[in-house]
Amino acid sequence: MTDDYDPHPELFDAADQTLSALRSPGGMAKWLLRFELTALRLLGHLPSLADCVECGRPVESGRRVHFSPLAGGVLCPACRAGKKQVLSLSPEVLRALIRFSEMRDESWRELTLERGTHGELRGVLNNYLVNLLGHRLIMPGYLMRLTP
Repeated sequence: MTDDYDPHPELFDAADQTLSALRSPGGMAKWLLRFELTALRLLGHLPSLADCVECGRPVESGRRVHFSPLAGGVLCPACRAGKKQVLSLSPEVLRALIRFSEMRDESWRELTLERGTHGELRGVLNNYLVNLLGHRLIMPGYLMRLTP
């Protein structure tokens, strides 16, 4: 997701911190989720998670919301009409995406991810990355086995 020889010191620091954390037991899945969302934010690819990516209106987070990997984020019901490849996110997954992506908030460390929530979260991120990069990724099968 970066150009050759284009330095990204913050991304390097995030990768270094993640690799160091992976050496300790437990929490591997959460650290990987945090790194992926940090990388997306630092590189300007973080999806819109609070406001409709089409019209900019706030999206209700207390119920399932529409998420379009192609459009780059959540969609309000009015903008959802006619869109293809739209996913339905549970409120828990949307909240987790927001918490893992917040730059200065460390509350993601205490977040407990149920197996189903983690699976849905992994599926959404994998789908988003495939659309962003334009090809299937090798690691998702392995990452899906990393349960919280």
